[in-house]
Amino acid sequence: MSQRECAIGIDIGTGSSRAAAFDLGGRLLFSQAEEYPLSYPRLGWAEQDPEVVLAAVIKALKDLTARLAEHGYRPLVVGLSSVFHSVLPLGKDGRPLANCLPWADSRSTQIVNAWKKDPAARAWYARTGCPLHPMYLPGKIAWWHANEPELFARTA
Repeated sequence: MSQRECAIGIDIGTGSSRAAAFDLGGRLLFSQAEEYPLSYPRLGWAEQDPEVVLAAVIKALKDLTARLAEHGYRPLVVGLSSVFHSVLPLGKDGRPLANCLPWADSRSTQIVNAWKKDPAARAWYARTGCPLHPMYLPGKIAWWHANEPELFARTA
């Protein structure tokens, strides 16, 4: 069987990772999804184990590429999208130091509410187009700095 070319899209979402293959005309060929949990260790907190998420991405991609090979397809390009507003502290070796804080984590609410009282908050909005919100990265990073200084210091 001669090899045909295709495109692969990978989406790393809040509750699952999905891999899909399309022919070069845009027709869906195959797709694969792997689910994983979002944990809530405390009220207002949300976390994900980055190793579990990575394993799901790899499994979905391996299963998809096996199906493609069975049907004579060869990936030409790969596109990647990921969950928005997630932050993961990494060490100098590139390995995770803690769980990922996804968009659903709101542990920085008090920090962000204090920032909103500062007149500079308007400048933030004017410069970024984003209102101050616990879902965004600055509040999460500031929370780590204030509440887990050892972790913050080890983060590359």
